[in-house]
Amino acid sequence: LEQFGQLNKKVPDLDIRLEDVKDKIFLLPEKYQYCVGSPQKSGYEDIQIRFVRKADLKNKQNKSPELHELIILFGENYSQAKHREAERVYSYLRGFGELNANKYFDNQKYNSITNSPKTYIGKIETLFRSEVSTKEFSNAKTFDYEGIHDEIPINFTKLDEEEFKSSFDKLTLGLQVMYEKLKYRANTKGKMAIQKREDADIQALAEIRNGLKETMKTYQKEAAEKEKALKPHKN
Repeated sequence: LEQFGQLNKKVPDLDIRLEDVKDKIFLLPEKYQYCVGSPQKSGYEDIQIRFVRKADLKNKQNKSPELHELIILFGENYSQAKHREAERVYSYLRGFGELNANKYFDNQKYNSITNSPKTYIGKIETLFRSEVSTKEFSNAKTFDYEGIHDEIPINFTKLDEEEFKSSFDKLTLGLQVMYEKLKYRANTKGKMAIQKREDADIQALAEIRNGLKETMKTYQKEAAEKEKALKPHKN
């Protein structure tokens, strides 16, 4: 691990993100105590150790080193929750960060902060992180780490569906208004380039929306099946 300091990496060699580790930080050597942080906003906790091959160390002046990660989780259920959350939620939310419009957000003027597309992206992210991600990881951790089998139910209500629809509608409209302003100030060639970026973003939003909508349906179906299984059978 000590050799990695020579590589000027943008990520630490050791990354500990656990909720209850602060009181045990003194057990780590002082040089590694900076690696201890808080869980992600989604509630995801893990320990990551990053490695590079010796060959990369010897030839570091010729190319960037290839990093390899060892990810330590609480157990099998936590691993399953991580993959479920990644497939059902994160794979879509990540798309917001890849929008062409991101480079323009901070340069636009809005009548109110509530009219900013970033506001509606935040609402959508909060809805899925609070209803799915945090609960998935909490349930799995208590099962694997604490041996508690009680689950926090994961489901979406009609109000959640309404908030989801409203946020996406306003986000799409906000992007269109923002792009109209950009095209208004551009020349003919610039308008064509901006239109291309807008079309790509609108298509990306549609894919994110459809993917997250399917995620909501999946959890609603699973919640209904669990509720049905818990009901006593009539003779």
